[in-house]
Amino acid sequence: MAYDASGVLIDGTIVLTPSTDTPAVSTTRDAATGGAVIDLKGTGAKGLCAVMYLPSKPTTYDDTLTGFIEESDLIGEPTSTWKTWQTVASFPIVYAMLRELWVTATTAFVSSDVGRILTASADSTSDGGHIVAFDPALLAIGGYGKIIVAMSDVNDDFSTAGDTVTATSGTGVGTQGAASVVAPSSSTGIPGQYAVRFVSTRRYVRANLTVSGGGSYGLVSVLLTDEAAWPKRHLPA
Repeated sequence: MAYDASGVLIDGTIVLTPSTDTPAVSTTRDAATGGAVIDLKGTGAKGLCAVMYLPSKPTTYDDTLTGFIEESDLIGEPTSTWKTWQTVASFPIVYAMLRELWVTATTAFVSSDVGRILTASADSTSDGGHIVAFDPALLAIGGYGKIIVAMSDVNDDFSTAGDTVTATSGTGVGTQGAASVVAPSSSTGIPGQYAVRFVSTRRYVRANLTVSGGGSYGLVSVLLTDEAAWPKRHLPA
């Protein structure tokens, strides 16, 4: 199945914000969201691949985008507490404005440090993004690894090599190596594209995306293909 109108869950014509991330409830495409329910009548054993494209840089710091593929035998949205739509696949959480820095642990980090604010001693008034993830090497004193931080504002650049960084109200403390860099490694900060495989036993599927804050993730699209492997691996010349 090619990328055509029969497999477009969100068509990428509407900027995705908290006011336009409402999931589709009809096979007729919604002009305000660009979304539609797709009538599949089930999938084969190999299922489908859903691809989410994010071609733009998010506009608000500390925002997240969560995305799910959902299935149902009924169109519409229930008014009771019963769920008609069930999740069959989930995309990775997309964080806005990430930075990565390399750190040597002087006090071991712990799993609960994820989500804490990472502050820096030399620039404590401005460096204060949330810890998204860290290398397991930092679970031990002397461990050296990467910390991924979701910037809370433009000043969260963690630019001072040798600075002491601390998981505020948490446990971990470390010494920063070189100045942080934007993650992913592109200076644009554009999130890119994500793919998930799923099998549906019900008739209808839709995409359900949620922007956490007040910003924009740009013209996001979600497309379906029945390619068994994505991305394709080309044969060597």
